[in-house]
Amino acid sequence: MSLKRSPIIRIFTFILLAAVTIGLLPPAAHLPHLAAAPRRQTAAPPGLLASSPTDGAVWNGEPVTLTFDQPLAADSADFAVINPALDGAFSVAEAVLTFTPAAKPEPGQRYRITLDTRAQSAAGVALSSSVEIALVGATPLQVTSTQPSDGSGDIDATAEIVVIFNRPVVALVGVGAQADLPNPLQIEPAVEARAMAQHQHLCF
Repeated sequence: MSLKRSPIIRIFTFILLAAVTIGLLPPAAHLPHLAAAPRRQTAAPPGLLASSPTDGAVWNGEPVTLTFDQPLAADSADFAVINPALDGAFSVAEAVLTFTPAAKPEPGQRYRITLDTRAQSAAGVALSSSVEIALVGATPLQVTSTQPSDGSGDIDATAEIVVIFNRPVVALVGVGAQADLPNPLQIEPAVEARAMAQHQHLCF
């Protein structure tokens, strides 16, 4: 004796078939695939905000810092290198990667500090591309020229003497306080004058 479906079951079956046909419900075979779909990553990768010294700057051997827009994973320091090699250590504190040299950089040598894409944020998001800055080892302070030039004659006694160096001469105080600093130049025979530092110039 065969069992007949009740009118309610037949109506419910018809509604389900119609929903699949017009796309309101996916076929049953597709449901496991939809359930297993990976979650989309929403966190952004770390980005460099600033470095000190700045990229391309003269480097006197002070610690180098790279500041990012979010905290880094503690092991990110393991993926930082300096080329050519220079004794020192990388460390991470929150959003700052620091290289502390244990030796002076070679004068005129160009160094590249690189953090590769294995480094991650504290949230576990890797860098989208390597971060790199270049620094140049500072050369000794040298005089490159003078105005008037060495050996000049018939110079006005009131003319300004300018000494030009190979890199900026940093005044330790403001212009108004420079009169209280020791005089860095000596003139023989002695004359009454003062020196003033202006960028790469020393004016007398």
